[in-house]
This record gives sequence, C-alpha cells and structure tokens, in this order.
Amino acid sequence: MGFPSQELFKAVFQSFGGSCGKRNGAKSQKDAAAGVQGTAAAGHRNPGAAAMVMMDLDNFKGINDRYGHDWGDEYLRRCARILEKSNGERGIAARRSGDEFCLFLHHFSSREEIANYMEELYGEIRAGEITFPDGSTGFLRISSGLAWYGESLNSGSMLLRAADYALYDAKNNGKGIWKQYSL
Repeated sequence: MGFPSQELFKAVFQSFGGSCGKRNGAKSQKDAAAGVQGTAAAGHRNPGAAAMVMMDLDNFKGINDRYGHDWGDEYLRRCARILEKSNGERGIAARRSGDEFCLFLHHFSSREEIANYMEELYGEIRAGEITFPDGSTGFLRISSGLAWYGESLNSGSMLLRAADYALYDAKNNGKGIWKQYSL
C-alpha cells in the first residue's frame, strides 16, 4: 500500500494548527512527504472547500476470524488500493491504524463537489467484489465520517474529532455509508 507516512499527516494537521498522535502501519512516501507542507500551508490560506474523512472497514474482525488474517489483509489491501487513488493534488489518504483510514480532501470548488467525489468513491468501493476461500463472495464495505473545514472546525485535531463522531454515526446507522458531521 502506497500510503503517506505519519510525518505527512503531521505536516497536514500542523499546518491547520492541530496535532497528530501516533499512527500505525502507514508506509512512507518520501517524495509525498517532502512536498506536503507547502501544499497544506497554501490550503490553509485559501482552502476552497476542504474536509477530513475518517474511514473504518466494516466487518473486518469477522473476516479475520472466519477466514484468517491473510484474507483480512487481502480485504484491507483491496480497500486501500481504492483509497490510494485519492492521493494527489486534492487529496491525501493514509492508513491511521488497523482497519482505519483518514482522507483529507482540499482545494475543491465547493462542498457539493466533495460530496460528489465521495459518492463516486463509494460507488467504486461498493463495486469491489471479493471471493473468499470457501467460495462465497462479498463486497467491500467502508463506513465514513466527514467533517467540513471551516470557522468552527479549523484545526486538524478538531477535524479529526468531528469526523470520528460522524463515523460513529455511520457505523450505528447501517454501515457501508458516509455521514457528515453536524452539531
């Protein structure tokens, strides 16, 4: 999985006045980490529409328990390949820990454009079919919480906390969906 390192996410959060605790399992990308501070700092001055998304793989423990850790890892890799496509000029995706990922979306023209991006991403996730060792098939499922960058949520730590609350809401209201944070 080609996800940015912990240092990359620290740079993003610090540029928004927040901080970032220890993150497990993300692979380092020196080239991405080298350029992120300038991108994040520019985003802080003129972010356009921006959002933090916390993501959690649904039913991951059950897959590990039923099919073993090798198949759990395969499920994780398939989800990661889809999320990895978000890395670029307007997004930074990273593995946070275990089966959790963070996605920072920035420099979109509007919140509607980010919402459309999330729907497209979820369409690709829902289309991800996997065949398990017993011959049964399933589809990739991820629950997400999204928090909008703005006046009341203007630091990395605040965005993470709000996105985590929205993720909790998604997990408790059907899974496999994304929810927006609201007060």
